[in-house]
Order: sequence, then C-alpha cells, then structure tokens
Amino acid sequence: MAKHKFATVRYQTLDKCFRNPGRKYFQEDLLDACNEVLADHFGAGVRISRRQLFDDIQFMESEAGWAIPLRRIREGRRVYYRYEDIQYSINQQPLNALEMEQLQAGLRLLARIEGVPAFEELQAVLNRLQEKVGLMTLTPVIGFDHNPYLKGLENLGILFSAIIHQQPLHIQYQSFKSAVETDIDFHPYFLKQYNRRWFVFGYNPDLQIPDWNLALDRIRFIAPSSAVFHPCPTTIDWGEYFEDFMGVTKSAGQGLVNVELWVHPDTAPYLLTKPLHGSQKVLQKGQDGVWLRLQIIPNYEFFQAVLSYGDRIKIAAPLHLAEEIRQILQRALQAYSS
Repeated sequence: MAKHKFATVRYQTLDKCFRNPGRKYFQEDLLDACNEVLADHFGAGVRISRRQLFDDIQFMESEAGWAIPLRRIREGRRVYYRYEDIQYSINQQPLNALEMEQLQAGLRLLARIEGVPAFEELQAVLNRLQEKVGLMTLTPVIGFDHNPYLKGLENLGILFSAIIHQQPLHIQYQSFKSAVETDIDFHPYFLKQYNRRWFVFGYNPDLQIPDWNLALDRIRFIAPSSAVFHPCPTTIDWGEYFEDFMGVTKSAGQGLVNVELWVHPDTAPYLLTKPLHGSQKVLQKGQDGVWLRLQIIPNYEFFQAVLSYGDRIKIAAPLHLAEEIRQILQRALQAYSS
C-alpha cells in the first residue's frame, strides 16, 4: 500500500478530531484515533509513532498543507487540539500546491499513456491548473510505445463514449481477409490495446457472440445505431477475460493447455524477468537451458511470441503444438529456399 494513502487517511482522521466539539483530543487520543483507523483500513500492523503525528500536524498547519487554524488549549499540564472554527475542514479548502502538482503529474501521465485524440481534453485541464496555481510545465520524463500513425485512432473517442453511454453502433468493417466492407451492428463493451494496435470487444447480434472483437484500423465507417443496447453478460469479467491467453484472439471452445518450453540459457534471463504469460512457472534450471511451464489457451499470438525467439525457444510438450511450430518453420525455410 502506497505511503501517500496512509497519509491521506491520517489527515482525514485528524481533521475529524480537530472539528469535534464533543471531545477533547490530547496527543495520545489523536495517536490512538489515527492508529485505530489505519488498523481498520490496512491491517493491525500498520501504526504511526508520536513523531509522525507531530509531523502530520506540522504539515497540515503549513502553507504546503492547508494552513489549518489549529488551537492548542492547555488543561493543566496537558494540551488538547481543536480548530478555532469547528466548521472548518480541509475538505472545504482548495487543493494545496502539493496536491495540484500531484494531480498535474497524474494527468500528464494519463495523457501520455493514452496518447490518442480521445484524451486531448486533458491538455485543456492541465492548462487551467497551471493558470490557477502558477505551476511550471513539466518536462516529459517517461515515454510509451505508442503508434500515433495507426489508422483508426480517430474512432477511439467515439468508441470510448459509446461504451460509457451504452450506445449501439453501426460499423462498416473490412478485415484483412476480405476484399469488401461488411456492415455490422455492434454493441461495444471494452477497449483493448495489444502490440501497439487497438481492438474493441462487444456483442455481435448477427452471430450472437458477446465477445466479438474488431481492430480499429479496419473500421471504415462508424455511426450511432437506433437499436436497443444489449448489455454485457455478467458472466464476462473483462479484468479476468484475458488472463488465459495472449493478445486478443480467444478461440471458442478451446481450453487451457499445459505447455512446456525449453529456453536457451542466453535467452532465459529475459523470460525470467519478463514472463511470456502470467501463468509461467520454472520447472527446471540447468547449464543447457531452462524449462518453463505455461497454462494457456494456445492462439495465433502465442505462436508468434514463440516464433519470435527463433531457435532460442522450443515447445517440448504437448507434441501437437510442437508439430505446428515445426510445420510453420518448415514452410518458412521453403519460402527462403525458393
């Protein structure tokens, strides 16, 4: 759990204590209140020290925080804390400079992750933030593997909006295997990027398939449809949908397969630090290579990934997948021999 989440919970807890007129909060009471909330949210082992409590109060009183109007009221030898105005709350105040900088950095990161026209309005938000608090323009310090020249990116904003507003669409689509365009009524559910290309998943009423996918660069025309939106089946969890296979191609009726791979010793470190798939497990390590096991639905993207390593990876089992790879390589060799 990120430290800033702990801090946010602590600041909110102290804010409630400071504006509570029905109880006097001494130092030990504030400490107990913070630790109790932290334990409820993050587990019994999460606690703060008295020093951290004083640092939190000092930050809340500073200009970098909220400049809270805090009173220290002495009662005998002890001091309790309360806002000068119990109607005050940090939640009623504008974002402080630190929060604005964090928000600006987050928005810039989001804009660069997406890097597409659908999110261009983020730049306007960033400009307004700079005008309000005088923030300096951040120099880019992170880059992503984005293809700005990909066809179909102009449709990403339309599809994004259609998913949010549950708007059926009429799409003219031309696959790589077809010489003509096809008219498709489509109910979009989910956008997915893979290998620098974008795909949209949704319901195809003609085929009655709820996870039909279309490549954005093959969409020729798109417009709203007057059809009643067909909601996404509750059986599809898009957070888990892609866990059993690579890429975007999920063959109907095909189940998980235990695939064993031999990896050349020079290539093994790359696959150990960047697994081919989330299910990857190490079976054996040796001087002559590493043996891995994947539990995966084999598809076109899986074969492409294996083939991309050439003679550095070999499918050891099952034999029918190894035979498919052998035939592909044999056809490639014949192509180079002709």
